[in-house]
Amino acid sequence: MFGGRYSEAHELFRTYVDANSEVDDGEWHLKSLALAEIIKFLDIEKQARNHFEATRQADIKGLSPGDAEVSLNKVLRSDALCALAWFNLAVTAHAQKKPDHAFLGFLLAGLIGRTDPDAWANALLLSLSPSKYNSLVVAVTLVAYKINGDRFLDALRKVAERQQGFPAAKLLDFVREVVNAVESPKGGFEVRVLREGSSYDLIQLGSDLTPMLQFSEESTQPRPLNNKQDGH
Repeated sequence: MFGGRYSEAHELFRTYVDANSEVDDGEWHLKSLALAEIIKFLDIEKQARNHFEATRQADIKGLSPGDAEVSLNKVLRSDALCALAWFNLAVTAHAQKKPDHAFLGFLLAGLIGRTDPDAWANALLLSLSPSKYNSLVVAVTLVAYKINGDRFLDALRKVAERQQGFPAAKLLDFVREVVNAVESPKGGFEVRVLREGSSYDLIQLGSDLTPMLQFSEESTQPRPLNNKQDGH
């Protein structure tokens, strides 16, 4: 995905989700959906990403919603995984009263940037409105909380309280019920450290966060933990 191989990544996510329907983790389902939308929206299957140029051009202060939309679409041609561009495109879509487009923009900003609780909070709020994305409410809730924890709850409360007449307290109670209903994982974890280009290191951790094995994306063979890259 982050290597710009969107079609390949989409197929891998879809295959994994289909084969592991019992796994209670909505992140892979959301990423599969998001990649399908990127491929359809931009009509591309892969891309040589220019992250720095895209981020530089994603600031659309002072532009009208129409001009901002045109400018941000050009930005995504440089990097379809520019979180700032998707966030600003979502704000623009919301101003144009396009809630489904706004939801997708905030969802993509959350999935790409991960630790942006505002993007996740806005995505959840928009998924509650009548739209074709209502079925994603629980998945968005669980993934947003898994990544951001209480920061997500704080952002959600602030966004909800800004909506006139919206039952913010009931929404927060619902989110806490959903989160508490999911059993904490007993297995280990994986950490992926991005390196130069599209490659990465993968570190497997036990449930106590003890490092077990480290893999390189190119070889998928274990290698010593003391063979570090870029100080990681």
